[in-house]
Amino acid sequence: MSIEVDKITSLEELQSHRESWNQLARRTPMAQFFQSYDWFATYWKHFGEDQRMEVLFVTEDSQLVGIVPLVIRTERRRIGNVRILTYPLDDWGSFFGPVTSKPSLTISAAIDFITEQRKSWDVLSWRWLAPNHSASEEITERMDAAGLKAFPSIRSTTCLIDLPATWDEYLASRTGKFRNNLRRWQRRINEIGTLRYQKYRPAADESCETDPRWDLYDACENLAARSWQGDSQTGTTLSHQSIRPFLRDVHQAAAAIGAADVNLLYLNDAPVAFEYGYWWQGYKYSLRFGYDREVSQAGIGNLMWLETIQASIAAADHTFDMGPGSLEYKQYYMTRTSDCRTLDHYRTLAPKAQAIALKHVFKSWWPNASPVS
Repeated sequence: MSIEVDKITSLEELQSHRESWNQLARRTPMAQFFQSYDWFATYWKHFGEDQRMEVLFVTEDSQLVGIVPLVIRTERRRIGNVRILTYPLDDWGSFFGPVTSKPSLTISAAIDFITEQRKSWDVLSWRWLAPNHSASEEITERMDAAGLKAFPSIRSTTCLIDLPATWDEYLASRTGKFRNNLRRWQRRINEIGTLRYQKYRPAADESCETDPRWDLYDACENLAARSWQGDSQTGTTLSHQSIRPFLRDVHQAAAAIGAADVNLLYLNDAPVAFEYGYWWQGYKYSLRFGYDREVSQAGIGNLMWLETIQASIAAADHTFDMGPGSLEYKQYYMTRTSDCRTLDHYRTLAPKAQAIALKHVFKSWWPNASPVS
């Protein structure tokens, strides 16, 4: 058995691998749209200028078995700029991992390759790892076997819904109080007018001729601007100019491979709420959600979530990822939470990296140490 690892460092060289990358992503257990070629290519066009591409292709007897998309980015820390070798996600999603149906072989080959190459990074940071996932466990075991000291941490916590076979099963899993509230929200809306739900999930078309339905996406953008998110200063809403061009390009790319997922609620034929995200092989990720503030008291936001969840059940999705944050209200819909984990290795000959590593060690023993020591 011959195992080889090739490194690609330019988008031009990567373009010829689009089809094989996406085919492999469709065979990757629990993969998300973020692990597709189209996500990476769009991300790189917008954010690659200040980063270095390090995409590893793993072959077994000349057959592609794994892709490990990595980038080297510079992050500002208290001790100065630090070079990080990590995944290309930037917290747009909950989880990330190698694109492979053979995680053990792929991760082992990738870590061996990273270890043997000349280092141009300070920290090797495996971020957005899903707990109890074969790829995450393999990374932990392989790092340990290679003698690479790694520090685990929790980056964020996401809310997940393990979708049952039917909507009735899901409702039965909710509390009686929640079901009573649902009937109350529905009565309030019926007093105002007629509610209509619309979902758009295009069929995959690798030729990029799929209709992205900009009319529906624009409706989501307009609602985002009219929601509480429109006043947010974080710059992460669909309508914010700092990320609007990027998210529109991602929507175009996602629609081309059948990964876009657009959900709208209309009240008297006027859009009043939206949920927008991505879908990949039964895994639905909710990127953004919002509703018109003028009808917020009628429970329109709650109904938007429930319509979207019901539609995912009807589509036979297996997981609905509501995304990290806002656990206080998502708890009413989710079936469980999951930590998004990080495993950091600090390069021995990198002074800044070792300073950060020392901080990790200090934090681990400080609770049991006296102030004097």
